[in-house]
Amino acid sequence: MSPTKVYVCSQAKCSETFAKFTEFKRHEAGHAENVYTCTFPGCDFATLIKKSFEIHSARHTGEQRYVCPHGCTFRTHDPSALTRHRKAKHGYVPSSRGGRIAAPLRIREDPIVPALCFVLPIPPS
Repeated sequence: MSPTKVYVCSQAKCSETFAKFTEFKRHEAGHAENVYTCTFPGCDFATLIKKSFEIHSARHTGEQRYVCPHGCTFRTHDPSALTRHRKAKHGYVPSSRGGRIAAPLRIREDPIVPALCFVLPIPPS
């Protein structure tokens, strides 16, 4: 059996240890200055990202602002869950988020450069 990894808080005056990485990261977020912490009873969710906090809070309030655009009755509080639903039930293929798919090579028509030279696309700056 492999040894259990232990995560130790790196903050001064805090010596808490964690067996799970997710619990460790949640604890460390609690030390940050600009942290969003859930105030729902029994919930210890904390994050540094406002959008993540808003999505999490909607879980507690029951708000389901994300509605399937394909005409079915699916609603959710989580945009990722909506995307998963659309892929599984409606065959949705999301568009590329830029930079993930390489642009095709193009032939440069320049009298100085031979016609068989290829020019790689320059990434946007």
